[in-house]
Amino acid sequence: MPSISQLKGILINFTQSEIKNINKYFPEGLIALDLETSGLSPLVDEIIEIAAIKVIGNKIETFETLVKPKNPIPEFTTKIHGITDEMVKDSPSIEEVLPKFLEFCGTHTLVAHNAKFDIGFIVFAMHQLKMELHKAKVYCSCKLSRKYVKGSENHKLSSLCKHFDIPLENHHRALDDTVA
Repeated sequence: MPSISQLKGILINFTQSEIKNINKYFPEGLIALDLETSGLSPLVDEIIEIAAIKVIGNKIETFETLVKPKNPIPEFTTKIHGITDEMVKDSPSIEEVLPKFLEFCGTHTLVAHNAKFDIGFIVFAMHQLKMELHKAKVYCSCKLSRKYVKGSENHKLSSLCKHFDIPLENHHRALDDTVA
């Protein structure tokens, strides 16, 4: 029987077999995460959205928030993810969000598509806020795809979703990409 959770209009549907496999390979739990940012460099750009799904046993929890950046969001990045200055104007700052996000994650294993990008932004923000680095294993689903997935057009998240017939709506929004 499938385990189904409804999160802000997004249907998360893990079969019991999928949950069993997650628990088999990640018995301490798993955090799938994604960020949206104002650009490509953690040195000059900012996190503007964070989402994560935590799977521990049969329990599924989520973390999702927009983040108010210190600087305006460039138009070229808004064209990618659709996040505007208006959308984030009343959102919490990274100083408020990051400690809550790290508490949500704990030391559980992290999985992200292009993990180096997402983790780079998180680690740089932690450094700027003088926060202690957490020790957690990190897996990159893109790297795993390059090693194990054959026959996909490429290893972008959207291509892999197409290859595996996984729905992907609102691509480049953190929670939707995390679900995929």
